[in-house]
Amino acid sequence: MRFEKGQSGNPGGRPKAERNVRELAQQHTAEAIEALVDVVRTGKPAERVQAATALLDRGWGRPSTAIEMTSTVKTSLVDLLTSLNAVEDADQPQPYLAGSASERYFALD
Repeated sequence: MRFEKGQSGNPGGRPKAERNVRELAQQHTAEAIEALVDVVRTGKPAERVQAATALLDRGWGRPSTAIEMTSTVKTSLVDLLTSLNAVEDADQPQPYLAGSASERYFALD
């Protein structure tokens, strides 16, 4: 089904029922938290961990993930990306350019 230019495919907007479901669910927030607390206190170990995680995530936010990268390879990011691009374009002939990719990239002339 095609719509004419400038005509919305959903002129009525989001159905009201979807907003009502969210509002209804939000009305049970306190009960849901009480249920999670009950599982933390009385559940099996795996259930307790999941419930505790859910409570902490909602109360304090999910923890950020730090990624530390170390390498002994002495290759610049530009050289690495160029080499990856070269692998993808291996079927196409490439012109020869003297120097490393970073030297070509940062050349001022």
